This record gives sequence, C-alpha cells and structure tokens, in this order.
Amino acid sequence: MRDSKARVYTGDGHLCYLAPRTRADGVAASRRPRTPRVRRGGNKCHRDGEETMQKIERERLETARLRLELAAMVSNAMHRVVRGKRRVDQHAQTLSRWLDDVAFFVHTPETGVDLILSFFEMDVQLLSGCTDIDDTLKQVFTQNAFPLLRNYARRLQEFPFSLGERILDGARAGRDEIREILLSYAADYMPADVIRHLCERAKNHARACGLHTQDGYRWLDLAAVLAREALDEENFLDILRAMYGEIPDHAHVIVAEIRIRRGDFHGAAQKLLEREPADEDLDLWDDLGLQVLDNLMDAEEKRKFFLDFFRMRRNAELLSEVPRLFPGKSSEEFAREESEHILQNVQFSTYDATFLVDAGFPETADRYVAARRARFASQNPARIEELADLLAYNRGSLGATLLFRHLLEVQMESASMDLDKALSYLNMVELLGERVDNWGSLPDTETYLQDLYARFPGHVEFWAKAGWFDEGP
Repeated sequence: MRDSKARVYTGDGHLCYLAPRTRADGVAASRRPRTPRVRRGGNKCHRDGEETMQKIERERLETARLRLELAAMVSNAMHRVVRGKRRVDQHAQTLSRWLDDVAFFVHTPETGVDLILSFFEMDVQLLSGCTDIDDTLKQVFTQNAFPLLRNYARRLQEFPFSLGERILDGARAGRDEIREILLSYAADYMPADVIRHLCERAKNHARACGLHTQDGYRWLDLAAVLAREALDEENFLDILRAMYGEIPDHAHVIVAEIRIRRGDFHGAAQKLLEREPADEDLDLWDDLGLQVLDNLMDAEEKRKFFLDFFRMRRNAELLSEVPRLFPGKSSEEFAREESEHILQNVQFSTYDATFLVDAGFPETADRYVAARRARFASQNPARIEELADLLAYNRGSLGATLLFRHLLEVQMESASMDLDKALSYLNMVELLGERVDNWGSLPDTETYLQDLYARFPGHVEFWAKAGWFDEGP
C-alpha cells in the first residue's frame, strides 16, 4: 500500500520521511484536482448517430449486392442445367443462402418486401433448366421465401394497395403453385381491406377477359381464393357460381373453414355434416371437425356432432376423443359398438373397412370385405388398392385376394391395360390365395384364373408374360 508520507533525501545520504502538509483545520491537504478526460467521438447521442449511419450504409451496400446476385442468377437461366438430386440440392442451397443473406443484412421492412417479391417474380428464370421431381426447389419458395416475406410485410407501418396489386398482377405469370401461395395465405400478412380490393380487381380482370374464357376462369379462381381469405362467404359462393354455373360439392368444406375462422362453430358444424367430403378434402375435413369439437360449449351438442361426424368417415384416430366426450365409456368399447354398426350396413365403404383394421379387428374387416365383394365397383380403384395392401399385411388374406382380383379384372376390361400393373395384381392374387384356408362358396385361385383366361383370351401378351400361353393356366 502506498505510504502517505513524503520521502526525501538528506545531505548525508539518509532517507527521511516528512509528514504531509495539513490545512488549518488539521485535515490533510488534497492533491491538485485532475482535469477530466474527454473521450474521443463526442457524447453518447453522437456515437449512436454515427453507428446508425454506418448500419444504414451497410444495409444499402448489402442490398445492392443482393440485387446484383439475384440478377446474376437470373442471367444464368439460359445456360443452367440442373438434373439429378445432387445438383438440385446444390441449386436449392444457393437460393437458400441468398434468402439467408436477405434475412441477416436487410432490416428495413420496405426493402425486405421488395427483395423477396423480386425473388418470387423471377421464379421462372431461377428454376429454368431445373428438373425438380421432388419439389425441392419449389419448397425454397414456399417454406423459406414466403415466411420471410410474411415477416417483413407484418412490420410495414402501412400496407399500400399498390403492393397488393403488384402481387396479384404477377400471380398468373409465375410457375404453378409458387406465386399463388402469396394469395392463398394473404390473410397472414395483408390487411382485410387490401384483400377485398384485390378480390374486386381480380373479378374486374375476369370480366374484361370474358367469364367463359380460359383467362377469365383463372382470374375468377384467384378471386375465389381472395374471397376465402377475406372470409366473405357470400362473395366466395357467388364466384363459384360464375365459374361452374352452380355451387360444386366440395365448396361446403371451404365454407365450413370460413365460418370457423370467423368464430361461427355452430354454422361450421352444420356445413361439415351436409355431405361426405371428397377424398382430396378429407384431411381438411378431419381438421375442421376437431376444431368444432374443441369449441362447441354444450356437452350434449358436442356428443351429437361427434357421432354424426365420426360415422360419415370413421377414423380410428378419433377414438382418443371418446373418454372425454362419453365419460365411463372406453375407446375399445366404443370401437366394438361401431364395428357392429358397420356389419349391419349392407353398403360397402373402404373407410369403414380401414377403420376395422386400425381399431384392432382385422378378421372382422376380412369378413366385411368378402361379404360385400359385389359392391367393389362403386369404389375408387386407388382406395381399393390401399385397402387391399392394408388387409394383406393384417391377416386379411381372403378380403385382400378378392380386392386384387377386382383390380385385375378392371385392368383386363380396360381398353388401355397397364401390363405391369396387371401382372403385379396377378402376382398378389396367387400369393395371397395360398394363405386362404377356407374359400367357402368362392372359387379358389386355380379355378378363378381358368375362368379369367376363358373371359379374356385376347390378352396374349399378358398371358405369355404370366407363363401360360395358349394352353391357359
């Protein structure tokens, strides 16, 4: 520790200590006050201003660089050849890196929106020469670029009508299902008044082109998408009438979605129960039904809706809702009751058969399918094939065999038979037939194939590849 006494040397070379000077009041005198040092760069406000200017300049330079890089990728379109998974992945990484740079360097929402929109508007050139079988490059736009655009757009102090018009007018010029996403999810980032304005603009474009022309139809399709996003049910249905002359069957699912988004869960329940959904709408229909169940308040109304909804398209995944809706009843008990209802119905449904397998009753499903073999023709062949595969792997050999026999006959009766499919079905008929222990009144595999050969002897190439030639099976 430093000594408070002053040290001096005397004339004889000895070191001595002197007491510090004191003031009159006996307090030690203080040292000379030091002049405060002033840091370079001025005060804090000045430094913050300089840093802000540096960030603005950095963003301006990076924005210019990003525009040049995008222009370079576009100019390379004529010479680009991207084939094979490795090259497609490399090109996807290049596009993703550009988007990552936008997210990292661009902080001004107006600039960000403009850059990402420019990226979407160059989709044709950016994907020129690319063979995108697995939609890897398409996902760069839908899963990377769109969320980035949405985040920038939400930060805009004001969403101008001109920006919405730019998005709408460019939607038809891009590749399929890329720029359309900007309108399909417009409610995620556009104000309601802008969406309604764009819907009217699209309808005006359709009238200008002619409602019954191809261009007019495409503009009406975009108008229907925007009416859906605006949650305008009446306008949506009016546009569908203009497009099809009547309201198509699939519209009831979309109307139910609109009502749910508006908070009208009772109205949505009525729409969902109007008619069975098409296969392509089934996932959305299931999701909407669960949302209705979660938001209906009256317990009795909720149970009634569940039973009606469940029996329109039985789904084993919904069994988990049973204990909550029906206290004292287990999912297994409910599934057994439903299996009895299914067996009492003489109609055939691939969904009911699938439910029986998924609920743990594969033998019941096997009997159900075999007893309704005369009604296979009323079902979608793709659904028949899915059910046949499901039964084949779940101890349903007889039902699966009969389903594959039906699919084989469909191919034999077709004017443009798919030879590879027909041979595949034949192989499954023979393989599964070996597992059947009791045919009952049905012909076994050998008898069935002899009859099939007698009915379709003209398919010489098929029988030759099957190894039977003119002598038959």
